Amino acid sequence: MVITQHPSELHTIFNPCIIKVTKGAEAKAKIFIALGIYDQIPESYITVEREYFNNETYFDIKRILRNGISSGITEVGNCWIDKQFFVEYTVFDGNNATKIYSATATIGVAQLQKTSVMTSKRGYFLTNFERIKKYDSFPIDVVALAFSTGETYIRFDGSNEDNIDGNADDNFAQVNATVFVIPIRSVHYSIEIGNQNYDCFLRDNQGRVIEDNLGNDISWTDVESDYKQFILPIDNLPTPENPFYIRWINREGGWDYWMFGYRQFFNSSITNIKTFNPVVIDQQTASGFTEILSLDGIEKVKVGAQGLNQNDYDCISKLIYSPKIEWLNLETQDWQRITIDKGETEKDTRNILGELEFTFILPTPQLQF
Repeated sequence: MVITQHPSELHTIFNPCIIKVTKGAEAKAKIFIALGIYDQIPESYITVEREYFNNETYFDIKRILRNGISSGITEVGNCWIDKQFFVEYTVFDGNNATKIYSATATIGVAQLQKTSVMTSKRGYFLTNFERIKKYDSFPIDVVALAFSTGETYIRFDGSNEDNIDGNADDNFAQVNATVFVIPIRSVHYSIEIGNQNYDCFLRDNQGRVIEDNLGNDISWTDVESDYKQFILPIDNLPTPENPFYIRWINREGGWDYWMFGYRQFFNSSITNIKTFNPVVIDQQTASGFTEILSLDGIEKVKVGAQGLNQNDYDCISKLIYSPKIEWLNLETQDWQRITIDKGETEKDTRNILGELEFTFILPTPQLQF
């Protein structure tokens, strides 16, 4: 069995994950798939066999990898690894148990005529938002990919030291993980991911990069040819009236956040009402002729956003495709799962600013039935 094609070492999990083989001396093509990174085949693995057709065949292991996604958080310094965002696996030859390749599959998805290979996104944050919007007392996390070789460093405002409020929890340095989550809890003006332990840009007292008259970032020192750094600006905004804060898993395989404020419309209704008519012996003492056996409650909220620039509109409008949307319940301070009830969007290409409206189904109310 000769492997002629297999996924890259970092790829999306919701696109075809194809392994192509050509026939050798064996009767059937067979591979072993182990969840995890291994050099030798472990005790636990999945066996997949295929018949040859014209001395060729292929395996699409997408479903196996999707079933391998699990839950669990492991702290890595001041960041953490969240297993819901990726799965690591190793493929072995089913004839001699030799290793074919190891890879990491993220929960992202590539669109038509776009590559599912994620290696070009190493050293970037898994979001298409060009700027992060941070609200006081509201959590926000960013998912990132480490560089494939060398070290990966995370900085706020160009420094490994927190020069904003002295909170040691904000200090970040080297991160040893392929896919990891970075919390943003304090006031910062940018977050950076780089492959060197220093920042080369000239910054003001708040840590913002200083630009020249042409808008180019000004550096204070020369850098090596392999110096890489990606900067994501952070806007610190006041909490609006009636905040409705949500997050969702985006198509890049990370978290996106948005604050809907000022006005929402909450709606409560009931459905699936089941009643019966009991026998009434004495109508003078009866409280009614109908009893309720059961009913279901439904709570919805309609939210909207206006004055959106092109980037914000494009990112927020895609939340209708998300497999997981959560709302921050301010009463419990916990995230709660919500679903889209109505999320049709319409883009006017002649408008500079866009607007969106969504209706979410809130968690089902618990009733006395």
